[in-house]
Amino acid sequence: MLFRSEALAKTFDEAVTRLTTRIGETNGGLLYDLIAEKGQKIVFERLASSSEFFVEQVARHHVWLTNALRDDSFLRAFQHPAEWDQALESIIGASGGEAEAMRALRIFRNRELLRILWQEAAQRINIDTAFFQLSELADCCIRFAAGYAQAALLPKYGEPFAQGSDERQSLVVLAMGKLGGRELNFSSDIDLIFAYPEPGKTRGGQQKSEEHTSELQ
Repeated sequence: MLFRSEALAKTFDEAVTRLTTRIGETNGGLLYDLIAEKGQKIVFERLASSSEFFVEQVARHHVWLTNALRDDSFLRAFQHPAEWDQALESIIGASGGEAEAMRALRIFRNRELLRILWQEAAQRINIDTAFFQLSELADCCIRFAAGYAQAALLPKYGEPFAQGSDERQSLVVLAMGKLGGRELNFSSDIDLIFAYPEPGKTRGGQQKSEEHTSELQ
């Protein structure tokens, strides 16, 4: 048992060294003091000792993490899809282009993965809730990406309409596997099927439904 404890302590010291090298001693000290103040010292040490992903995301997002710990928002879980969408929109803002929007989407995803990982380790949520939260995070990112893709093609092809009903069509995204079952975990792949409600064309570039759906992917 002593050997295991010494090994974990050494791993944690190495993690702290990497983290301090990345964010500086002043920022590292402020963050660690705040973690201790919020009663999260043991959780932080355990995660830092066992997960390189955790250390990397803390380094990348330490300013956000510090602010979220300070105002107590970091340990609160989102309850509704609208809360996820609002949090993502606050990061996306008026992004200048696709590259900037996708970069903001990755930042949001990694911050929320860090939040869910921490909350589960701190026993603020159980493992089933963590799986559900991960699924909600994936849904939020997919909603944004699908909406962004459709908006990007709109000026070129116009809106898609069904041939029979003449109703406006939207992309249908079906989640399979663990995401479809709301059981996504931290290492899960996401399996999606893209479809459209019925055959039709866009009013603008006269693109068929199957062509339009293929390009949206």
